[in-house]
Amino acid sequence: MGLSKQKKSSIKENLNWKINYLAVQVGEGTHLASAKKAANVKIQHQQQWAASQGHPSYTDERKQTALKSRLEEIRAKKLQLKWFQAQKEIRSSLKKGKTLETQRQIKKLRLLRTSLEKTV
Repeated sequence: MGLSKQKKSSIKENLNWKINYLAVQVGEGTHLASAKKAANVKIQHQQQWAASQGHPSYTDERKQTALKSRLEEIRAKKLQLKWFQAQKEIRSSLKKGKTLETQRQIKKLRLLRTSLEKTV
């Protein structure tokens, strides 16, 4: 039972927050204040650690590249989820449309039958 709860929580991610959090770390802008604050705090901690270790700065090129690739992965995942939702909506709309069209055709047939019965 505990495993299924863990699976559910790992499936449902807040991709918007992750995207904005990584965007701030990479140097892009964001509209989420909480992500800005969290990323800035992390950057400050990393810079403090680098200073305490005697490193001039904590802007490692490999780290930035890794963050950018992770950001692109998460953006791609979000687009995949949006694509799936759009397909799902289209399918349901087509089913509804098909049902409505069938109902319209049945109604026309009934009207024609009643008009035929009246004329005969």
